[in-house]
Amino acid sequence: MHPIHHTDSFILKIAPAGETNARVWLFTREFGLVMATVQGVRRARAKLRMQLSEYTRASADLVKGRDTWRLVNVITTAHPLSGNTRGALARSFVRTLHAVLRFCRGEEANEELFLHLTHCVDCLFEDHQPLSFDTVSLSRVMALLGYGSIPEGEEWMMELPLGEASSRISPLSRSRLIKSANESIGYTQL
Repeated sequence: MHPIHHTDSFILKIAPAGETNARVWLFTREFGLVMATVQGVRRARAKLRMQLSEYTRASADLVKGRDTWRLVNVITTAHPLSGNTRGALARSFVRTLHAVLRFCRGEEANEELFLHLTHCVDCLFEDHQPLSFDTVSLSRVMALLGYGSIPEGEEWMMELPLGEASSRISPLSRSRLIKSANESIGYTQL
């Protein structure tokens, strides 16, 4: 009997697998990026069908098998793209989650990155300039995953809370961060 691991997570992607199953990519607090299989979730009467949604924060129950993870239960704790979020900020949040999926490698806990994603969700309901929020959020993801660094003179951006950093960033700082992130992405060839 394998133990059940209860963990807080963000659901990054869901893809069909076979006739009734699905593959789910989760970024978890304890294990980092995990790809798990969900048995029978695409059946009309599946109990997890309504709880499983991309770009949500969820409490997940995972079982580690010999070769793969299995998601056995999930409860959505936050659905940041529903309700009164601003459209441009919601798109920025989705881009941030896509960056985590694209650049995070292997199962390794990254508490700082998980907290950053949590702060992103909190900022979605505040009034922020979308381009600044997007730039700061993606720059932090790249730095926390080890792809490049924050340009010299812009280190303050990592020390302030996300909302405050995105409201205080200047157009010059924003262009330097974008340039640095684009160079980092180019070097990775991912």
